[in-house]
Amino acid sequence: MKKKVIRVLVVAAVIALIVYIQMEKYKTAEDLLDEEIGDATVGQISLSKFDSTKERPYNTVARADIRDEATIERILDEFKSIDLKEVDEFYYDPNYRMQITYTREVKENYNRTKSLSLNVGKDYFQTDKPYDIRDDTDTDELIETLLEDEGVEWEDVE
Repeated sequence: MKKKVIRVLVVAAVIALIVYIQMEKYKTAEDLLDEEIGDATVGQISLSKFDSTKERPYNTVARADIRDEATIERILDEFKSIDLKEVDEFYYDPNYRMQITYTREVKENYNRTKSLSLNVGKDYFQTDKPYDIRDDTDTDELIETLLEDEGVEWEDVE
């Protein structure tokens, strides 16, 4: 009888672990950004636009640097609502790269500045891990609309 109870408990624990691992793959972009940036101060967002028609991925054709605090906040807020699922396959054809530069106070009078790079495709995000976008967000449209609404212009790169 004890052996049956132990087996049932072991099986239940294994199933719970599998479910937990699978659920960890689902998150929002807010979770993703909070894990890295947390309560740090974002000082700049640099966007690179890639020409996806070229044979070489990551061929930068335009850049935009955003330092205005209100614009940065709006961009981050818009992205935070996107639903994501971690996947195993990496993507090599992003349309944009968003580099978020942030500063955090490590100890009194000592700050550390870091950056988080997100490769963004029409239906995926990629940091050090790849994520599929699970909702109907069109990231190309979102980025272009946000920049247009905020009066941010792309600077061509030769």
